[in-house]
Amino acid sequence: MASIRALVAYGGLDVLIVARGGGSAEDLAGFNDEGVVRELFSCPIPVVTGVGHQIDYTLVDFVADKRAATPTEAAEMVFPDKKRTALQLAELTGRMHKAVEYEIGMAGGLLQRLGRKIVDPHSYLSRKGRELDGLAMVLERVTLQQLEWSKRRLDSFSQQLHPAHLSAEVNQGSSRLGSLKERLLSGIQEYLHHGAREFSALEATLRALDPMAVLQRGYAVVSTPSGEVLRDAQEVSQGDPLKVRLKSGGLTVRVEERDV
Repeated sequence: MASIRALVAYGGLDVLIVARGGGSAEDLAGFNDEGVVRELFSCPIPVVTGVGHQIDYTLVDFVADKRAATPTEAAEMVFPDKKRTALQLAELTGRMHKAVEYEIGMAGGLLQRLGRKIVDPHSYLSRKGRELDGLAMVLERVTLQQLEWSKRRLDSFSQQLHPAHLSAEVNQGSSRLGSLKERLLSGIQEYLHHGAREFSALEATLRALDPMAVLQRGYAVVSTPSGEVLRDAQEVSQGDPLKVRLKSGGLTVRVEERDV
């Protein structure tokens, strides 16, 4: 018991192994001692027992954090086989690399598809602006033509009507003409507002997809002197010159070390 307390007080221990080879019941009696059992039960350090053979059970086995059938098995529990651990680590590393490569491939394919869909933002916005201006001109022309036609028709009716009814017809026609004008102008304004909102949304989307926007957020584009963009550290060697494009200007650097 004093030895157990001394080991705990010594500190710096990760695990405590209580073990003994096979023996008679008298040889293993010390592992059934109440004081030893209580001391191991209250031990703050993880306890692994390996007393006797597989068929041997003592009281310390029931208070231990882990029981091994033999002292050798107890040692193997605490110190796993180095070769097997290395194989497991290699297997996990390989699976991780495959998963990363798969994700990178999927992301690369997505970027390629998006790249084929993205057009020059300035030309796209300019074309949409011209289309919107054209539609506005068409609507304005149609409105003016409708108003002019209505005016001519009203003038024709005014000439044909009896003088006694002329004033009433003219007033009614003017009211209808004013209402039509307001409805047409309201429709034009609503269409133009809708077009402006759609135009702004398209502009925001294109700006978000603009590669230059990434540089605005503090990222950089690294390429070879020939202009080929780098995606993998294995594509270069120590001492290779590289170009770094920033938000404002660029840098010429040289590879000092690769972290792969």
